[in-house]
Amino acid sequence: MRQPVAGLTTDFVARALGLAAPSGNRTFTGVTSDSRGDVAGSLFVAIRGERFDGHAFIDAAIAGGAAGVLVERNRIRGQAIAATVFPVDDTLAAWRTLAGEWRRHFDIPVVAVGGSAGKTTTKNLLAAMLRGRFEHVLATEGSRNGYLGLAMTLTALRAEHEAAVIEIGIDAPGAMAEHAELVRPGAALVTTIGVEHLETMGDIETVAAEECRLLTITAEQGGSVFIHDEDPRLRACAPDHAIRYGLNGEPDDRRLRGRIDGNGVVISGLGLDEIGLPLPLPGRHNALNVLAAAAVARGLGLDGEEIRAGLTQYRPDAARSNRVELRDGITVLADYYNASPLSMAAAFETLISLGERRRWLCLGDMLELGVDELSYHRALAAPIVEMDACGVLLYGPRMQALADALREEKFAGAVAHFDDKAALADTLQRAIEPGDAILIKGSRGMAMEDVMSQL
Repeated sequence: MRQPVAGLTTDFVARALGLAAPSGNRTFTGVTSDSRGDVAGSLFVAIRGERFDGHAFIDAAIAGGAAGVLVERNRIRGQAIAATVFPVDDTLAAWRTLAGEWRRHFDIPVVAVGGSAGKTTTKNLLAAMLRGRFEHVLATEGSRNGYLGLAMTLTALRAEHEAAVIEIGIDAPGAMAEHAELVRPGAALVTTIGVEHLETMGDIETVAAEECRLLTITAEQGGSVFIHDEDPRLRACAPDHAIRYGLNGEPDDRRLRGRIDGNGVVISGLGLDEIGLPLPLPGRHNALNVLAAAAVARGLGLDGEEIRAGLTQYRPDAARSNRVELRDGITVLADYYNASPLSMAAAFETLISLGERRRWLCLGDMLELGVDELSYHRALAAPIVEMDACGVLLYGPRMQALADALREEKFAGAVAHFDDKAALADTLQRAIEPGDAILIKGSRGMAMEDVMSQL
């Protein structure tokens, strides 16, 4: 029996948080911090953020039908609330405590997906594959992979769920240990290690140590771990019994090997022999993401046909490696959900794979790269010169460093820097010709989808 508790009840919440049980036990329909959605019958958590305070929306949540509220006790003194009240010192910490306790009542395969790039795509690919066997699979929505997002995801577990795929992101030293303790994965995958969140992480060595903690903690708890064995930092930290995958080398009973074949990838190893899978997304890095997901799915016992059947249910995210065909044979690689040096390199490689055609790069700033952020932007110049792009249109103050570096490199194509995305999009529209290929990419905060919408 996967869920030995009756449901997410008022009594369960009180016990998990060490509070006195309220009078009358009822079951919540869910847990939410958004008073604008469907909150009927839910537990509303008043989260205090940098730009908002959920306590200001308690009345709105109750008016929408919320059956309970989790609030900071010093914010409600003397305030009458027409719902079951759970007073705590810190609502985010309390939600995570509740989520961790709730997770312990589910005896199902739980996979944690970490890494510096490719987490979300791999998580979605894996969830799709698992649906080749399991009817109900819980997966992290979007990139809700941090302190709040993990609490949201875990409290969404329900009795019908047969497996869960949980994305874990890190942005500070020590975060991974806290997240892994909360999720308690039975299996863990780290996709790759690279530059990420250096404003808070400091350096690549700290990033590597944090990402590798997911592997060591999972292994110490008896879980299985999976790595891309062409990543030297992952090879250095992975336990000996790790299951490995890659596009080179030989397959065996501990390693899944993939071979790109046209618009698909053929996998062998882990007891599979020459199983063809479709590639729903372009680029070598996405072939690796498919291979990573297939390795974990196989590790959970799925056969080749189940993996293939599940993968056919995958639907690409419009903002991640999404190939869009426009008029006159113009192709856009829409990849603007996030950006880092690692993901930029992968996007450049994918653009080149679209064939011999005029190439345009529309790039926004890469954020959270710390004190050396301008160096990382300047370093993009060399691969751009090598790919012989037709033009590079840049947006954001950090991308000025790339514009300067391209001019210093005597880049033969057009280079323009913009403070306004509408002007960038207008320039692009006037410059492109039939058959061109365009990459639009930048960190989430740069909202490069505005350029795509104008196209």
